[in-house]
Amino acid sequence: MRVATILVNWNQTDLTLDCLESLSDAGVEQPTIWVVDNGSQPPAAPALHGRFPAINIITLPTNCGFTGGNNVGVRAVLKQPFEALFLLNNDAVVEPATLPALIAGLQAHPTIAAVSPKVYYAVEGKMLQSVGLAVDRFSGRTTMLGSNQPDVGQYEQPADREALFGCAMLIRSAAWQQIGEFWEPFFNYAEETDWCLRARAAGWRLVYQPAASVRHRTSSSLGWNAPLKVYLIARNQLWLRQRNAGTGWRRWRGALQVAAQYARMGFGLLRRRRWQHALAIWLGIWDYWWGRTGNTRTATLQRR
Repeated sequence: MRVATILVNWNQTDLTLDCLESLSDAGVEQPTIWVVDNGSQPPAAPALHGRFPAINIITLPTNCGFTGGNNVGVRAVLKQPFEALFLLNNDAVVEPATLPALIAGLQAHPTIAAVSPKVYYAVEGKMLQSVGLAVDRFSGRTTMLGSNQPDVGQYEQPADREALFGCAMLIRSAAWQQIGEFWEPFFNYAEETDWCLRARAAGWRLVYQPAASVRHRTSSSLGWNAPLKVYLIARNQLWLRQRNAGTGWRRWRGALQVAAQYARMGFGLLRRRRWQHALAIWLGIWDYWWGRTGNTRTATLQRR
């Protein structure tokens, strides 16, 4: 199976180099790797090509988000006959057996759209971050399965999942072409869950493959608890709910309930004097109701 690997970089050249080093150690050939440099300042291409001269680099003038960056990369890749797309966070490192195990998982059945590995936090030991996602179809809320559990062999069997963790996903090209791209208005967060729900609605399967593993430096682009991250998650959970909850009153009732839950979270943060995070949640709700998407608040919240 011919596989292309796609990374999106935004002002994290050192992390991207570490990721590329792990791919090199795993035997991934440089010409099958695409790095989308998402408006980094300074541009990352000189440093990346200095170490890995044969990789493909697409330099974008502005930050198009994780969604836009990946979409640009996939469009470039699919001009060639690649059968699968390995979407990998640039703040992750792969284990040597990761890609062969994912390929085996994807080839196990033609109805499998995508597979994802066991994801560990990038710390000593084996603390799990994700073995896939469970999705509450009513609220749109996602639960990271296995999160913050030590790996003691409890997730050693491949399993179908409602959604996969976007840190590392091997996607069948035919499935991507049928289902479509990431929804770019998300900008960042929830895009992989939205894609997975669309895949399942189209009859495809999503599978967790424990024989593959990566280590992830979580939320390194924004910070694990940054106000911008809080804003994007709150806003995008509402968009996720609206896009995947059918039509009519059922859709709006669910959105109202999710908005109310987030509003209560905002008041809880306010009582704990976490003003910036409370504001970020309320702005997320406000912008959703006014139909705002993309990087509307990026400049404002990055200064906080």
